[in-house]
Amino acid sequence: MSTTKPSGAIDKETSVRLRDQLQQITEEAGRYLGPEHRAIAALIQAARELAAATFPKSSGRYAEYTPDK
Repeated sequence: MSTTKPSGAIDKETSVRLRDQLQQITEEAGRYLGPEHRAIAALIQAARELAAATFPKSSGRYAEYTPDK
């Protein structure tokens, strides 16, 4: 197991790939659960959290992110 502390951010390429996967899961699960199900809301929120924690290439700064808000 690595002892390296996580950086708290994710690179854009990985973020986009993971958000695309979440979108596919959301679409498939939504067919069974319906758009108002809390699991669908959680998947959508997970995609938002990934986007907020993505290191942008252009500015070189992390997005402001407070998980409690």
